[in-house]
Amino acid sequence: DDKNALSTGTAINHMSFEYSAESYRASDCFTSIQGKNQWSYLQSGGSAPAENLVFQDPDWKSTDGHGCKIGYFQMIPGGADAIRRWQAPHSGLIRMEGTVTSTGTGDAGVKAAILVNGKTVWPQQLLKAGQQATPDLQYKVTTGDQVDFVVSRGSTTAGDGAEWDPVVTYVEDDSASPANK
Repeated sequence: DDKNALSTGTAINHMSFEYSAESYRASDCFTSIQGKNQWSYLQSGGSAPAENLVFQDPDWKSTDGHGCKIGYFQMIPGGADAIRRWQAPHSGLIRMEGTVTSTGTGDAGVKAAILVNGKTVWPQQLLKAGQQATPDLQYKVTTGDQVDFVVSRGSTTAGDGAEWDPVVTYVEDDSASPANK
């Protein structure tokens, strides 16, 4: 009815289709609520279980004197490991990526690692002032699996911090398969 009088056809041509993968970028999902958008903010002082940090605008911080802090991009271990945890909402193959950069100025540096359910999947990397590492790996997860992006002190002295904006993306989604219903 509203067709151009000079038009001779009604064909519609598509140049391409865009696929939107389910993706969780830490900075995009950053919030003041633990567990929201699949992300939690914790610290771990060794053999003790990881404990939640407390939100003190604009960062997540320890309240026990460890000096641990996690913000949109930064992770500062202080006296405990800084842990940015992502929890899988469903099963599938995920891709974990994102450049981690030591932001300190001293020689202490930081150690960065990725763990899934406590198992190291990206070995600890020692990064001194300004050094970077770029993990990019895939891993099969099931509902509830925990992926920890960990920054630790590089030595026993006061540690430096790191900028790390990890991204978790589902490469294959198993949530629709009959086995997961």
